[in-house]
Formats: sequence, C-alpha cells, structure tokens
Amino acid sequence: MKIKPVIYIILLLAFALFIQRNYLHIHKVTINDLVTVEYITLEFTKKTVLEYHQFPFWADFHMGGMPFFAHPQTFPLYFSTLLFIIIPKINIMFFLNSLIILTTFIAGLFMYFLIMKLKGDENLAFLGAIMFMGSGIIQTYSYVWIYRANTIIWLPLIFLFLYKSFKEKELIRNSIITSMFLFFSFLSAGTDVFLYLIVLFAVFFVVFSVGKNVFGRVTKLIIIYTIILVLFLALASIKLLPLLEFNESSSKNINFNYEDYVGHHIDSFKTLMDQIFISGYTKIGIVVFLLASISLLNIKKRINLFFVILAVVILLIASGTSINYFLWKYIPGFGKMHHVDRALFLFNFSMAFLAVDGAAILFSKIKKKNYQIIYIAIIVLLVIELAILGSKNVYVPKNFEKQMDSNELWKYISEDKDIFRIQNINTNTIGGRASDYALYYNQQILYGQTALWIPEYFNVYLGITHSSPAKFYGMLNTKYIYSENEINVSGLKFIKKFNKCEICDEDYPADRGISGPYLYLNELYLPRAYLANYSILVVGNKDSIVQAMYWILLNPRLDASNTVVIAKEGTIDQFDLETLKKYTVVFLTQDSISQNSGYLLKSYLDSGGILLPNILNGSTNISAEEIENLLYSFKGDYENVEETSYAYYSPNKQILNISGKKGFVVISEKYFMFEGWKAKLDGKAADIWRANGINSAVYVDGSEYKLELYYSSKIFLMGLFITGIAALFIVSYFSYEYLKNINMKKKST
Repeated sequence: MKIKPVIYIILLLAFALFIQRNYLHIHKVTINDLVTVEYITLEFTKKTVLEYHQFPFWADFHMGGMPFFAHPQTFPLYFSTLLFIIIPKINIMFFLNSLIILTTFIAGLFMYFLIMKLKGDENLAFLGAIMFMGSGIIQTYSYVWIYRANTIIWLPLIFLFLYKSFKEKELIRNSIITSMFLFFSFLSAGTDVFLYLIVLFAVFFVVFSVGKNVFGRVTKLIIIYTIILVLFLALASIKLLPLLEFNESSSKNINFNYEDYVGHHIDSFKTLMDQIFISGYTKIGIVVFLLASISLLNIKKRINLFFVILAVVILLIASGTSINYFLWKYIPGFGKMHHVDRALFLFNFSMAFLAVDGAAILFSKIKKKNYQIIYIAIIVLLVIELAILGSKNVYVPKNFEKQMDSNELWKYISEDKDIFRIQNINTNTIGGRASDYALYYNQQILYGQTALWIPEYFNVYLGITHSSPAKFYGMLNTKYIYSENEINVSGLKFIKKFNKCEICDEDYPADRGISGPYLYLNELYLPRAYLANYSILVVGNKDSIVQAMYWILLNPRLDASNTVVIAKEGTIDQFDLETLKKYTVVFLTQDSISQNSGYLLKSYLDSGGILLPNILNGSTNISAEEIENLLYSFKGDYENVEETSYAYYSPNKQILNISGKKGFVVISEKYFMFEGWKAKLDGKAADIWRANGINSAVYVDGSEYKLELYYSSKIFLMGLFITGIAALFIVSYFSYEYLKNINMKKKST
C-alpha cells in the first residue's frame, strides 16, 4: 500500500486536528499555564515591538518589573512569537489554539521524516508519526506547557542528524545541522526539559563507541560532539548569555536541594502503569508498548539497543533513583531544575521508534495479502487508544477575553491612567492568572506567574511587607490593594465591593480572589518617581548595609514620602566631600571606614552633615531611640509628595521632568540591580543607587532638565553578535558546499 508522502502529511494534519479537536475554537482557549506564559510572551512582545518599536527587554507588568527576554520560559525570537507579530490583528485565542494544533502536527511531521530517512518506508513513517504526536507527552504539553512541547518537537530531527553524523561520510555537514536543530529547540524556552537531551547524547556516545575499532569510534564521536557543542553554544549565545547573567540575581542562582530536585517522580509500580497506559502525561498506550516489545527481537541492532537503553535510563531517572544524584551533583544546570518526571519525553520518543521497528518485524512475518488489513487495524487501534481515550483533557476551553471583560474590579482600576501597581493582599506565592489581567488591562502587579524570581525582591522585601503593608507596598508604587475578604489594615481605605466574577478562572491559592471583590486605596501610596528631601547613606560591607537599611525602613518613624535610604557597599573613602554633602545623614556599619577616613568625616560634619554613630566623638553604637528621634525630625507628608512626572514611559525607556530642586529622585524600580539600566541627566551619565530596600534613586542638583532611564543590555548585544557570527559561518559553509556540488556536476558533464 503506497501512498504519496504529500497525502500522508495531509493525513498527519487531519490527525492533529482530530486529537486536538477540543481546541478548534476561535473565542475559547484553555485557561492554564498555556495562557499565562504563552499569552504573556505573545502579547507583551507584540505590544513592545509594534507600539514602542523596542525589543522586549524589560517586563514591567509583573513581579514589580524584571528582565523579560532573559527569562528561561520566554523568548521573543522563537518562530511562534515572530509569527504572531507579523500577522496583523489576529485573535489571540484563535492563535493559541492554532499553535496547539500546529505544534502537534510538527511533532508528527518531524517524526515522519526521521522514520522515512532511517527505514525508507512511508507506511512505517506514518505509523511512527501518529505514535509520537498522539503520545501523552505531546498531547498534554501542547496545551498545558507549550514551550516544553516546542522544545520536544525538534527531537526527531536532532537525533536523525546526530545519527547521520556518525553513520555517513558528511560528518561536518550533519553535525552542523544537528547543532542548528538543537538551537531551535533551545530557543523554544523549555529549558527544564531541554537539558535532558544531555542524557540522549551521553547514551548515544556509550552505545556507538563500543565495537570494532573503539579508538576510531570514540575519536569520531569526539569530533562530532565538539562541532555540535561549539556551534550550538555560539548559536545559543543570544539567549544563553542573558540567561546566565540573569541567573546571578535570580532564584536560579542557588541550586535546589536534592529532594526538591527530584520532586515529582514515579514512586511506585502502580504510578508507572498509570503513567504509561492510563492517564499519565507520558502515556504511550498498550499498542505502542506491545509493538515496542516485539522490537526486542532486534536488540542486537545498535540503534535498537540505543533506544532500549535510553528508555531504561529515563525510567530510572523519572523514578527518582540514585542516578539523579550524579546529574544533580556534577552536570551543570540540573541542580537548578526540579521534578525528574519531566525527562519522560525521551521515553515516549524511544518507545515510538521501537514500536515502529516492532511493527516492521510484525509486517515481515505476515503475508502480503494480510498486510493492509493488519496495518489499518493498528492505525485504528492507535486512533481509538491515543486520540479518543487519551484526549480526555482536564482543561475545558473557555472564553478568555470574556473573562477579562467580566472582571469589574480590574475594569474599574484600569480607568485610572496614572502609573502604579496593584497587589492582592492575600497572595503569598508566585503563579496565578493575575499577570494575564495585568497585561490585558495594561496594569502592573507585585507578584506574577514565573518559574523564577529575584530573591532580593520576592523573599527579602516582600517578605517583610506584612509588618506594615500600606507602607511597604506604598514604597513599591502600589496604589490599589484588593482582597477576597473584607480587611481592616491601617493605611488602606475601602473603596468598593464589586460583584464577584463567577466565570473568571483563578489559580488558587496564588490568586486568592482574582476579582476581589473588595478594593482598597493605599493612603501611603508613593508615586513611581518623586523627590526625597532627606537622604541617609548607609555604608559598609554587603550584609551590614542590607541589615542596617531594613532596620531603618522598619522603624515606624521612617516616612518614605520625604526620606530615602541609600545603600552603598564599600568604605567611606570611595566618596569625596562634595558627594557626601548630598546626604543628610551618613550611617556607618561594619567595614565602612579606614585609617584615612577621619579627615573626610570631620569635614562632612563641619559642613552640617549628621554622622551615625559619631565615631569622632567616641560613639560606636546607634540606639533605636536615637534613630527614631532623627527620623521624626524629618516630618514627611504623604499628601504633599513632590512627584516627578513622566514625559515618556515605556517598559525599556522613561523620560522624567525634573523640577529644579536638589535631592534624590526615588524611582520605584529595581534598576540598580541590572547593569543594562542606565541613567542620563541632560545627556550626561548619572549613577543609579539602591534605595529603600529594592528601589532605585538618582541624584539631581537643582537644574531644570530631563532624566532619562533606559535599558540596553550589553550581554544581549554580545550574544547577538556571537550568534550572528555562527549563523554567518553556517550560511558560508552551505554556500560553499552548494557551489562545490555545482562545479562537480559541470565537470562530470
């Protein structure tokens, strides 16, 4: 039974439409992580590019602002995002649903190419394609964590050209192509599954290095792996370098402990059976399992042995066995992940290939007249098991935009056109749907849906907000607070109780009342940028200045409306007298002075400054009463804050109008943490200081001018340059090969 490949490809598309039939909607989509992560990536990138004509470096709508392009779960240059940008006015729900179907189809299409190249049989290729695209891993990931599915769909091509690199003469050519597909897989932002490809490469090396002429085999594999690794790292620099830079200040900077790394895993034989046959997201089904079992008859074939060993190793990893300790301890990147059952996509891939080989053995044993009947029977059984029984999704598609428009609380807040943030006072964890609403209504929130966060912000600063919510949220420019229950908190003024949105989906306990219904105005709210009349410079070693800064901020007398606490690591000697005069108070902590500091501090005191403790008078400690009296003397007024207005605002760039007064402009942004953020006053570079815990500040000397803040990542530009060089090399290589082949054909004729 021979059918043209184009017809098989059409059938694969039809199969993708069938198994993902729940998503044949224009106005409905699954309300889950797909929406929260993919919707954010698509909409924010499109808005930034088309409205602001900027690259989406900085996400201002959640987590109080954080790097966007460096986030491991988002990358604006992946094909799906670029496609969304270039298609004008396409409905986001329709696009997301189309993406689910397209991802499923591509998984099958690439598997079809793999089997065709290795088996040369269109029927087997089609069979392998529907086994892979119908597996639980593709079906589930494509509508729950599509960025992971987009990582996995490149797997058949990665393996194909790795195999060809070893088996065929064109070693360099196939190694280059392997690195290219690895790069495409990496760009999809499913880093937490991408790293498991290391296991595939490791097993391949071991299996294919054994045999006659071991030295020659190992040498060849080393050459192949070197080409792949070097070129992949060069291509991936555009994402890899920013990712590594962001990791230094993110929660990924510290590895998970071993127990958390293992996380979700197959903990019993019953769980394993459930995963493989019943409802697990790695479901392969009985038909695939039986066919794969038949392939054991060909286990002496090296490629079959490879897939059998790979499947076994992956099961050992996913079961939480001690093999994980080696990965966690010694392989870079693994300690930053958790939930080892995510490795099971390689088991699905292995079983699909082995099942194809098992089917080939089966077909070779039957008479030709029975071939067509048995082939069709297997297809039907696969469709029933994988596409019908296996597509009972736990997520029911809903009208995303209708939910957004039905939330009265968020609609009310969106009518306020000021620049501010919102906070659900009941939220104490990452996740939830609030980021969707924030982006939809062009608002900004303190929490968000993200796999990583900035500990200095999330764990430290937000960790102490419970002591005085209005004050600490206010310093983060949080104007509105909402709650699922009525609350009585000092500084929060009740506005209104809204009708609860009954159709709105939320991720409990992250959202804890996505529609309120209780809304409060923060009376201690501070503008996004304002001028502080009094300033306290805290100097010393890193731990001491952070501790002292928060000790001051936690003092009930600290009025952030007119007082800013600036933290600077180092000794007082790094400042000159004119710089010190900018500060009302100099607060000395451990390691803040040297033998040469005395004259500078005396000159500062003589100029009218305040020194705490006054070591020149023999003081070594600062009492709580002393700091309290000092702060009380500053007498702030939240109703008369000297706001600094914005002449221009975008996520990557802002321009502020400076009033002509001296002091520190306090900006409720964590710009000080990232070298990419720069400040200019009237075109001249200015320093960005750490202020009030997690905010930033820039000193202005009283002139009338503009303060410009902009984000320009050197590490991204460096990565872009390296990626560009690698891409140029690839184009040059294949151009050379093409011209060489043309010349050879001319000579032969």
